[in-house]
Amino acid sequence: MNRTDEINAMKSILEKEFDKIAIESMKDNPLGDTPLAGYTMIQIIMDSAETYKEELKPIRSELGMTASELDEMINDVMKKVLKKYITNI
Repeated sequence: MNRTDEINAMKSILEKEFDKIAIESMKDNPLGDTPLAGYTMIQIIMDSAETYKEELKPIRSELGMTASELDEMINDVMKKVLKKYITNI
């Protein structure tokens, strides 16, 4: 497996985790059926991205990534997940 394949595999895992977090967080959220649902989803996904950045920071060297590569990977996943759940992004 080359480096690109490894990064794509990590992105896929992160995307599944972000999806789970987003769905579970909105399931019983009282704002889920209101106009604020989109803002709530954005906040949930952005908070999740920051959490993953902090959690993965100590092991990024084991992953063979620089801090900027790790941030870029998580930001890419965050954008992809946001586009799934929020229109007009």
